[in-house]
Amino acid sequence: ICENAPVHKERCKQCGAHAVFTEPVDISVLHLKMLEFLAVAPRQSYRVALNVAVEGKFNNNPFLYHTENISTTGMLIKAEEVFAQGDRLSFSFYLPDGTRVSAHGEVVRIVQQGTASDGGLYGIKFTDIAQSVQSPIDTFIKNNSRNKRSLAPGS
Repeated sequence: ICENAPVHKERCKQCGAHAVFTEPVDISVLHLKMLEFLAVAPRQSYRVALNVAVEGKFNNNPFLYHTENISTTGMLIKAEEVFAQGDRLSFSFYLPDGTRVSAHGEVVRIVQQGTASDGGLYGIKFTDIAQSVQSPIDTFIKNNSRNKRSLAPGS
């Protein structure tokens, strides 16, 4: 939450906030944003090389990116190329147990990093993923979430 001035809004975006509200806060917008955040699937930090081809862009040539995290419904990737919301992707990567994940997704969220030429973080929603691949992802998320809880103080 910040004052309604461009410099304050930009400062909030630079610190990595997922939402920025200006004073006075519109309670209805805050409520909608809270519901959106509560609907986000649990995710696990997972850095892995990711082979991505964007349908209809860059001559469909694959690029190598890195994931930031993964959930049962999608992943967050970092890319220097500029994607648009709605871009459809084909991707593949490996889970720690060696399971190869090949599927399709759609860009549903964009977080700019500095200037537009720096690229950004892109939220990718899985749109076409086989159950034989979905199940190992679910297991990976569940097992790593459980491991984090068991290491928490007071557990």
